[in-house]
Amino acid sequence: MRQVGPKPDWFGQQRIQHLLSLHRQIAAQGYRQHAPASLSYKRQHVVVDCMVRGGEVRFLVANGQHRASVLSVMGQESVPALINVSHSRGPSVIYRSEAENWPLVRQGIIALPDALDVFDRVFEGRQPHGFPTLMRAGGKGA
Repeated sequence: MRQVGPKPDWFGQQRIQHLLSLHRQIAAQGYRQHAPASLSYKRQHVVVDCMVRGGEVRFLVANGQHRASVLSVMGQESVPALINVSHSRGPSVIYRSEAENWPLVRQGIIALPDALDVFDRVFEGRQPHGFPTLMRAGGKGA
């Protein structure tokens, strides 16, 4: 179960220590692309969901965010990944062209233009209106 919202300082410190430990492990041993079969597939691989708009695809890391982050910092331009299987959250490949059939749109919980706006914002990596611009490593704005 994943929780969102404010966290105490110790939580952030624990996460940083985990990332540093993972960085040391990957630097020393390399990235484990073939983990023991006794581990669940989510522990073996980076797992992604896909967003499709026209002929373009974006991948959202569903499991393995820490490994993907560390590999990115280490200069890795690509990461072996599995496309997630369908799960309780919904399908793993989300087509913008099928927005009228998305469950929350079909049920009238979110209007189609709003759903498309959220999809496009996530697809393009834009912050919601009114949020501050995040800074990328090296000091350049996102």
